[in-house]
Amino acid sequence: MCFINQDLFLRSLASADARRHVQPALIYAGLALATLIKSSELELSTAGRNRAMWLRDAAQVELERSWNAQWVDLGLAQAAMVNDFRFFY
Repeated sequence: MCFINQDLFLRSLASADARRHVQPALIYAGLALATLIKSSELELSTAGRNRAMWLRDAAQVELERSWNAQWVDLGLAQAAMVNDFRFFY
């Protein structure tokens, strides 16, 4: 995904100080998308797709929490875009 700077994202996760500023919704949305991609019948199958949907729902909850707390930043926008699986069907 070209709208996420992978190096900066990974550095942010590795740094305890920077990690506090990473949107939880972005983490869940990324995990959901990665799980969905690996959920073909040859790999994770139906269980993987179910897990991806659970992660997507968790991302949505975190997205709404951040929005309600007025913690709106680029990470939240990225999470919203990744979490919209309609782009991938």
